[in-house]
Amino acid sequence: VDGHPDGTYRPGEEIQQPEALKIIFNTLGEPVPENNAEEWYWRWLDHAEDLGMYYFRAHDPAVHRVTRGETGYFIAWLTNPYLGDQIPYADFYYEVLGVVDMEEEDCYEGEVYDDQFKYCYYPCEDGECYESDLGDFGQDLFNHSEDFFSGFGEEIDENSLRSVYEVNGDEIKLVDGAEYEVDRLLWELFVGLIPASYRADVASYAVSIDENDGTMASVQQLETDVTKWQLYIDPSDAYPGGEFYKEGTIFTLIHEFAHILTLRQSQVDAAPEIEYQDEWEAFLADCETVALEEGCPEADSYVYQYRKEFWNAVDEEYADIVGLVEVDEDAYFDALYEYYESHQNDFVTSYAATNMVEDLAESFTAFVLTDKPDSPALVKDKKVLFFYDYPELVTLRNIIRKNVGGDFSEYADTSIF
Repeated sequence: VDGHPDGTYRPGEEIQQPEALKIIFNTLGEPVPENNAEEWYWRWLDHAEDLGMYYFRAHDPAVHRVTRGETGYFIAWLTNPYLGDQIPYADFYYEVLGVVDMEEEDCYEGEVYDDQFKYCYYPCEDGECYESDLGDFGQDLFNHSEDFFSGFGEEIDENSLRSVYEVNGDEIKLVDGAEYEVDRLLWELFVGLIPASYRADVASYAVSIDENDGTMASVQQLETDVTKWQLYIDPSDAYPGGEFYKEGTIFTLIHEFAHILTLRQSQVDAAPEIEYQDEWEAFLADCETVALEEGCPEADSYVYQYRKEFWNAVDEEYADIVGLVEVDEDAYFDALYEYYESHQNDFVTSYAATNMVEDLAESFTAFVLTDKPDSPALVKDKKVLFFYDYPELVTLRNIIRKNVGGDFSEYADTSIF
């Protein structure tokens, strides 16, 4: 503690945020690099943001007087690598900043502007900054979920819907069916894993009970607005036998989020003005990238770049298997699994062999939960490394990994089911 420039300490004063950060960083031995900011306090505030430890009152952070709880948050965050942020990612960049959308001119020197989500961020060099170590925990999540998804999934049957909720930010409101505590708990799990700004396209949440058939969740575009998405969750699969299946549930929610991330309107043109099937088919026929069920991907979209790199030349064996789906579904699934068995070095899981969109979602889930591959020796490793080429996704990975490392003890209460 250096005190003030006049040599006094002023112990009776309330402490301001950058002063508290300086004391905490120095006490815990956190190295804080020098910067060229005109005011002394930005050195400490900027380092907190670089770490992903979002501070308070971002629109006027230097004069904010921290509370006992906020001081505890700073200390706990630095000493516990699995602690999630008290200040949500979106709140820091949106509500706390006092703006709905940032402009490119709001970025500081060295920051990159994300045109889709309207915020500034510091890019990573070689995908190594913003790393968050889950260790064996993340790998176990991935391995156990692969055991769970040993077969191939299907869409949730809409006839089995029990409850439908309208989504407004983090909150849900029942619009059809009955309300259950487990519904809200599983929604809160999704909210706790995925940053708010990345959930903006989720407008509906549906709960389905289909007798533990292994289809835990799915997502689909809303028929009334194809730019928005509905998330389906089946509590009977999240609680098989009445016990919370943490590994499979977390894995599945990240997988389903990957679909929303890579197929949202800014990535894939869903042509919301088209109302009739023949118009839709004509629209897809004119697609210059690759026609997907969800629409036509932009040339620089994640899904099209992934397709060009890994799915541009589909071999004849796989094409023959796809042709079986309309003829004999059982034969299709058997042939698909046999294909995976003979190409295990190409896919991170068996389910990834289903199609390009599922492969992308499974590889993204591996990107989030597992350690970075040391070298691209195998095709499945190259697929994981694909996401490290996007700094915004590396930042997102770090946020989700910190959220995955949280406390899930409240979900173990089987009385909620």
